[in-house]
Amino acid sequence: MTFPGVVVILNQQAGAPPATGGTIGSVVNHVGFIVQNVQESVAKWKAAGVPVEPGNNGRLDQAYVTTPDGLRIEILENKNQNVPIRHEHVHFSCRKPPSPRAKPGMERSSAPR
Repeated sequence: MTFPGVVVILNQQAGAPPATGGTIGSVVNHVGFIVQNVQESVAKWKAAGVPVEPGNNGRLDQAYVTTPDGLRIEILENKNQNVPIRHEHVHFSCRKPPSPRAKPGMERSSAPR
């Protein structure tokens, strides 16, 4: 898929079974795109049958779309951009490796000591 400023290549690892779950809690938690007007985009997508979730805490400049295979897409607004849609970010989720002194099953803390 090609968007202004980014090319997204989707492929399945050879021999791997198709994914069965969404991206929330996986390594790629979600991806983000910017549109010129979230509410206009949401109206078009809903009219086309795309399920759209509202933004966090009632935000009108944010929405979420989840693809049929479970990829969560955050939509944000920038009225000043000069293209209809562009890639903005990818949120990764990962655990920090344990310290050499950690007991099995313990995660490394990022809290200051």
